[in-house]
Amino acid sequence: MSDTEHKNTFARNSEFSSAFEKDLDKDGWSIELRAHSAAGIATHFEIAFRLPNGKIFKALNGDPYDRDTGQRVESFDNDHTLRVSTGFYKGNDPDIIPVFSGTGREVMQKFGQALETGVIINGQNLEYRAFGLGEPGQNSNSVVATLLKAMGLKFPPAAEAYNAPGSERILLPASWQPSYDFSHDSQYRIHNIKENHWLLEPENVSKQVLKDPRPEKTPRSPGPLNEDKRSDAPDENRDKDNTQLAGAQLSTTAAVSPPFRAG
Repeated sequence: MSDTEHKNTFARNSEFSSAFEKDLDKDGWSIELRAHSAAGIATHFEIAFRLPNGKIFKALNGDPYDRDTGQRVESFDNDHTLRVSTGFYKGNDPDIIPVFSGTGREVMQKFGQALETGVIINGQNLEYRAFGLGEPGQNSNSVVATLLKAMGLKFPPAAEAYNAPGSERILLPASWQPSYDFSHDSQYRIHNIKENHWLLEPENVSKQVLKDPRPEKTPRSPGPLNEDKRSDAPDENRDKDNTQLAGAQLSTTAAVSPPFRAG
């Protein structure tokens, strides 16, 4: 992508700050899926959030991270851990699939929910599985399926045309719901987004990966199968409760010491 294309596609921080201050009650904010070809054999979905001017202000991705180096890798090797991070997938020009459009307040509510959910997923220290053997994979598309569910959204019908292994799997229990509330006072809602966003920046995800123990048997997802997908794969640990997940969030926070923790 050229510098001009990048400038026309992605919002500058000043554009986002201006929209956050002035345009929260305006329509035209949106959420989309970006469908990338992965090695020509499957689709990698990412979620992107757009301002009313059409520019993307943030994207969320699930990727394999190497447990030894802590680095995000492009690999179908299963000897990695699955993590959520901010930033854009470095691949071909993606197909764009609209998912949601609304006011800034509506989109920022869902953005806050997605960030919180990403932190919780990372706290589970899950294994990465590009493709499942007799069951769904556990990969980037599982991350997107889980983030969509947390935001109260679903894969749109247009997404069904893509071969997206792993989209059948939800990575958190069916009963789990994010607690983020954008209608809360402004100090809270901004602090919460800043902290969870910081935790999902790739360099901080890498630090967490290096501090996480390498389990003798790397944990599988505790979540149910995606209700919008058809599969007979086993559904392990679906009753893991919110108390355990809250503990995972606290351990994730402690691992990388975010600068925004409230006193």
